[in-house]
Amino acid sequence: MAENVTSIAYLKDTFKIGYTAFDASRLEAKRVWELYHNRQYTAAQLAVLSNRGQPAETFNIIKLFSRMLLGYYSTVVNTVQANPVGMEDVPTAALLNDIIAYILRSNNFSVEGEKVKLSAMIAGLACVYVDVGPTGETDEFGRPHNTITLEHVPESEIVLDPMSRRDDYTDARYIHRFKWVSEAALTELFGEAKVAELTQYYNFTQEKGAEFTTNGRQQEVGLYKVHNNYLVVHSVVKDAKGKTWSIFWNDETVLQKTELTHKEVKFPYRVLKTHTSEQAEYYGIFREVIETQNAINQALIKLQLLVNTQKAFVQDGAVKNLANFTNAFNRVNAVIPVVDLKGIQIENLSRDAIEQYQIIDKAFDRVQRILSINDSFLGMAFASDSGRKVKLQQNASVVALRYLTGRIEAFYRFLGWDIANLVKQYYTSHQALRIAD
Repeated sequence: MAENVTSIAYLKDTFKIGYTAFDASRLEAKRVWELYHNRQYTAAQLAVLSNRGQPAETFNIIKLFSRMLLGYYSTVVNTVQANPVGMEDVPTAALLNDIIAYILRSNNFSVEGEKVKLSAMIAGLACVYVDVGPTGETDEFGRPHNTITLEHVPESEIVLDPMSRRDDYTDARYIHRFKWVSEAALTELFGEAKVAELTQYYNFTQEKGAEFTTNGRQQEVGLYKVHNNYLVVHSVVKDAKGKTWSIFWNDETVLQKTELTHKEVKFPYRVLKTHTSEQAEYYGIFREVIETQNAINQALIKLQLLVNTQKAFVQDGAVKNLANFTNAFNRVNAVIPVVDLKGIQIENLSRDAIEQYQIIDKAFDRVQRILSINDSFLGMAFASDSGRKVKLQQNASVVALRYLTGRIEAFYRFLGWDIANLVKQYYTSHQALRIAD
């Protein structure tokens, strides 16, 4: 007997399976995002530094390299191009390129695309929600105009099928997206009658690691509702007959259930992993340098303690007034009065400071090697290097970055296929010509 993939039981089970399977990837992505936003110290560590009077200094290598790569890919991969196969396809390809450019421009994809690339680098998962719907306008023949919507989806909201093995995710059985939505927004989307059916408080799992459980006034806090904000899950599932269903639900209530009739587009969520793994996981390009970032931060903290590389060890009674001696020593006066010179020892810690700088330099070099980015690509080539040498080194980085460039290009190619297929199915020739003209 075929399983009912549209039942609440199936949706809850697959949501929990996917959420649990990718829990480690989600936590790792969250950690890298924290490092990217320079939230690199815990509250306890910040308190220790504050008590010492030390600044919480960091050398954010993750933001440095991600910004540089984001700028590079903004000039290399930033659009979708339809190429003709034969001479007879040239007019069609030109028309399709105009429509794709219009759709990308109308969806502000110059900004949304940057979010996609950054998520691919930081978290290792790129995701865009592709939808088509009526604009409310009609042409002179009374036919409705449709529009295609593209929206970047944060990887933290996506729950994937751990059994999927294809990079384009076309073999997946389901995709879930969860998001907190206000009661007013829900009423506008689904009506007051549906919102009135939603459960005030319910918790079908006792997992402490669930990110959507929050403490507060007990009568208003639950897995599916927090202070008049409801956790709405959008599930896209395939059944045994090959049909694809789009279901919005909350707890035991189905808010909306429709069959997706897109002929060529398998899922409205276009997903691609930056790295292919035999395990159910996704991860970004900075996985191997997280601990390197921590080592650099530790070296910086130690350097702050070695700002004054001259340390004086003073025995009790060796000076008349320790405060005056400290003031004179820090000012590097020519004459410092003391009582007993044998009770004073001067230690030079400049070597320790040099060692910390070496740690930072070697760590930075390690990051460059791991990410396949050399000095010439960063614009840090030596002045003595010839132009030919710099160009060769830059080309070497470009070739080495194919591990990431190829994925981003593939994602844009898949996105272009989705747009082209939706245009072919939902746009009239009259609308297409009006857009291209």
